[in-house]
Parts: sequence; structure tokens; C-alpha cells
Amino acid sequence: LRGSTTARPGHGPALDGSSGFATTSGPVVDTRESYTVSAWVRPDTLGGNDRAVLAQDGGFGLSYETAQGTWTLRPALPVGTDHRTVVAEQPATPKVWTHLTAVYDAPADEARLYVNGRLQATGPTTGTGAADGPLQFGRALSDGSPTEYTDYFDGSIDEVAVWQRALTDTEIAGEARMTLDGARTAVELVADWSAEGATGATLTDTSSGYDARLTLSGGATLDGETLVLDGVDGTATADGPLVDGTGSFTVNTEVTLEGAAVSTWDVGRVGQVVSQRAADGSTWGLWYEATGMETVLDPDTFEEKLIPVGLWRFGRMNADGTYVAVASEEAARTDEPVRLTGVYDAQEGTIELYIGEVRNGAALSVANAPGRGDFTVGAARDGDTLVHHLPARIADIRVWAGAMASSQQLSEVIGD
Repeated sequence: LRGSTTARPGHGPALDGSSGFATTSGPVVDTRESYTVSAWVRPDTLGGNDRAVLAQDGGFGLSYETAQGTWTLRPALPVGTDHRTVVAEQPATPKVWTHLTAVYDAPADEARLYVNGRLQATGPTTGTGAADGPLQFGRALSDGSPTEYTDYFDGSIDEVAVWQRALTDTEIAGEARMTLDGARTAVELVADWSAEGATGATLTDTSSGYDARLTLSGGATLDGETLVLDGVDGTATADGPLVDGTGSFTVNTEVTLEGAAVSTWDVGRVGQVVSQRAADGSTWGLWYEATGMETVLDPDTFEEKLIPVGLWRFGRMNADGTYVAVASEEAARTDEPVRLTGVYDAQEGTIELYIGEVRNGAALSVANAPGRGDFTVGAARDGDTLVHHLPARIADIRVWAGAMASSQQLSEVIGD
């Protein structure tokens, strides 16, 4: 590590975008043969300047290119050959963890670029050049210069891996998932808010190391134990996104739904627990939906009465009001704490909902959309308007990059 570089415990080295970098003492791969390189990256800023992630001097470069607005791969080519750039389909997102993989397949004469374990782009590479320089982390040689470096990365680079072969699609998906064993995957806590002891108009994350803040507005208050949402205009918002919408994530919260407030809701009315807006106008998140009324016997009066019935859902609410979501198997309980967990597995393209530590229903296939909006508690955004306000009390909220793999992992990580 050299230049302005600091170590973030558990987060990888932080590079300052102007002089910080790391380098090996010599070449890492023979660029004339098949190879694969991968890394987790979290850019603090994007735009304005290109940002190199990994580059072998005289050879390939894996970078963010401002002109493209996304991740790119330039494979090593013979001297005198014009650069061929492989460009990812989805735009890059700052301040979130993203897994990148670059592959050169020599027998196929092909370069491939993967984002979060999914193939994004391919390009022909008829013949490649030899690159005998060291591997650079967070910078690249300037075009045409043997000594001057540029495109310094601003952010964190972690879990770099190199193979002298072309990994398969399945292997790359496994690298992005970071499976530890059959019941666990590696996850990174990126937000952790607890309302215990909190007052005022801001709830600060002091646990994850990313320092995200929830700012309260409208009829939202902190009572020292919970974030209280009035269901009218109360909400809390953190600058987002917190996670890459094209990558896996897990969101968890303890929520107490106000039964008296939802008892008057019409069937089909929705109250958003947490949400992150996507680029296409849809919203990812957890929500409550009123589904009807049920006749029960009042234990005090022994008379029949109507009570509201609704379900918890996790998934994607589309801009037109339709949705793709997993639903709770039983009616949502009101006036008592319930722990909800939503899991999106980008490599499998599936979503799961847990009530407590019990998965409800089967994993549901869903198309992803890049999430680039703010993270909102107690409501969702419809353009610039907040809608779907929820009457509830929320004790805590946690968000991880990565999909937890099982009830066992949820129990171990969440602990209640």
C-alpha cells in the first residue's frame, strides 16, 4: 500500500483517488493465456475521472470509465492494436459494494465482464499481448507511458482474487455469493440503526462503520425505544442507496404494527416498512398490505367482532402499482413486535421472506433493477412524493450487502 491509503477494519484498504494504490512486485498472470481477476469494490465517488480497479502494467485494465458511466474491461492486446473495451450494461453506483470479475478466455478469443456474478458484456480479442509488469490496485498506466500512472481509485477495494484460467459462469456466481458453507454466506453489514435510547430528529448508525444517518420528518419521532411512525406523514430517510440493486442484499427490522390504525384501511391499501427506490421507478422493500377483515370472538365480551387482516410482503413494487413479492403465510400480527427479513439473491435471481427465523413460502424468481435512490423508512417514493405511510413502531433496522443463506445464519447473525 502506498500513497494516501488507509485500512478500514473489515472493509478493505481505502484509497483517496489521487495518490493511494497498492502493487505487486511483478506480473501476476500471463496475459497471453486464459485468466480471471475479481474484486469487491466500493467507490466513494464516481464521475469526473476514470477510476482503475485492477490493471497489469502493459496489459489488461478493469475500471470505471466516466464516458460510459459504468464498469469496463480492456483486455491485453498486441502492441499497435487499438483498444477494445468491454462495457457493462448496468450503470455503476457509488457508495455501495459491487463484485466485479474480468475473464480472458484464450481458446474462445473472448473477454467477458461480470457484475455481481452475472455476465454483463463480452467482446472479441483476437490475439493478446504479453504484459510483464506488476498488478496495480487502484491505478493504471497512462496510455502510451511506461512510467506515469493515472485513474486513481477513490474508495475501497477488497477480496482481490486471480486465476490463470477462465472461470465458468457457475464459479463466478459462487465467488460473488461468497459461500462459506451450505448454510452461510459472507455478508457485510452496511447499516445498523437501533432506536434504543435515541431521541431527537436523527438516528445514527454507530455499529457498521459506514455512518449512515436516518433523518426523521413529518410525524416521525423517537421515544427512546422505537422509531414511532404516525401513518400520516411520518418517515425517516437515509441518503442512498445503501446496497447495489443489482447485487445481493439482506434487510431486517423489528416492527410493531398499530392495529387500531390499520383496522380502518380499505382492502389493498399498502404501508411501507422500508424501501429503496430503483432507477426504473420501482421500489424494493418490505411492506404491509390490507387484505380483508375477519370475524373473531372477543375474549372479554364473548361477542363477535371484525378485525383487520393483512399480509407482510417483500419484493419489488412497480411504478404502476403492480408488484412481484413473497407474502407471509399467516396474517400479520398487530400490536406486538414482529421481526421481518427480506433476502435478495442476485446470483439466483430470487427473493425470500422470513418471519422471525422461519422462511415463508418458496423463493420467488424476480428480475432486478439497479437501485440508486434513497433508503426510506415508513413510506415509499412515487416520483418526488412520499406514499404508503405506515402506522407502526420500529425498534431497529439492519441492512447487509450479500444474501444470507439460511434460517441458521439469520439466527446466528441477528441473534433474536
